[in-house]
Amino acid sequence: MRLTEPSWVTIILEWRWTQICAWIDLTSAYWVGAATKPSNFAGAIVEQNRFGLHPGWLWASLAITVELIGSLLVISGQFVRLGAGALGVLTVVVAVAANNFWDRKIPSALWRSIYFSSPSA
Repeated sequence: MRLTEPSWVTIILEWRWTQICAWIDLTSAYWVGAATKPSNFAGAIVEQNRFGLHPGWLWASLAITVELIGSLLVISGQFVRLGAGALGVLTVVVAVAANNFWDRKIPSALWRSIYFSSPSA
């Protein structure tokens, strides 16, 4: 027995704007960031410095550029893999720089609760 999608799903998937709308939605966090950072560039510099990325103006400029160009590449359908890859690399750099979990101190009470708690029944 072959399963088919409902007719309304087929209609939506065949609509020519579906893919473009999906790409706009998937990249919205990046292009919104690229659009808002220049309005408060000093704040973007402080943010980059706080993450340990120096000089802050350079990293803020790079972030804006990658967010804008990467999003445009994905939305345009041209060099989609390059744009998505650039956005992915930016995401990894930001995640590692902003969330340095390896350097955080965990309270000893939390460690005790993790390692010495009895399994719940």
